[in-house]
Amino acid sequence: MSPMASSTTKRALLLLLAVLLQGCPCSAAAAAAHGGRAGGRSPAMEERFRRWKVEYNRSYATAAEERRRFRVYARNVAYIEATNAEAAAAGLTYELGETAFTDLTNQEFAAMYTAPPPSHADGDGDVDDEDAPAVITTSAGPVDAGRRLPPYANLSDGAPASVDWRASGAVTPVKNQGRCGTTYHLSFQPGIV
Repeated sequence: MSPMASSTTKRALLLLLAVLLQGCPCSAAAAAAHGGRAGGRSPAMEERFRRWKVEYNRSYATAAEERRRFRVYARNVAYIEATNAEAAAAGLTYELGETAFTDLTNQEFAAMYTAPPPSHADGDGDVDDEDAPAVITTSAGPVDAGRRLPPYANLSDGAPASVDWRASGAVTPVKNQGRCGTTYHLSFQPGIV
């Protein structure tokens, strides 16, 4: 992965965090502490919003919706700038930035781009009791077939202390999964062989 892609990936992930934290009460306080006028229509902010809309090909059905999106955008930008100022003052090395999600509230982002937790319902539709015993099945047969497991073998003995998986091409770029809602499934994909 190139350094530019890594930087872009970091910024995208950090903005995602900023959008998710938008509902946090500390975000309004941080924006106010740094002079951010979340809903203010300053000419500079309007121009910034206009450039952002061009970059991300955004348009809105009504003037009222555009005003609402501008207010959300301005609040998110104030949060981004306040967080970046706090991080810089604290000597932290991350930075938030704008992405295609900057005009979304935390609730809108969560509804559109995350999946609800999977339900664990039994046959009659009731949610299973968490204390109920789990049934384990393997392709080798029943777990309690009386066979002894092989003794533990340390397969990592002699492995290097660290590996840069980027150098070997094992790390793929961030993918926009859209609204598929399967993020939690894909997060386990690399571990499945």
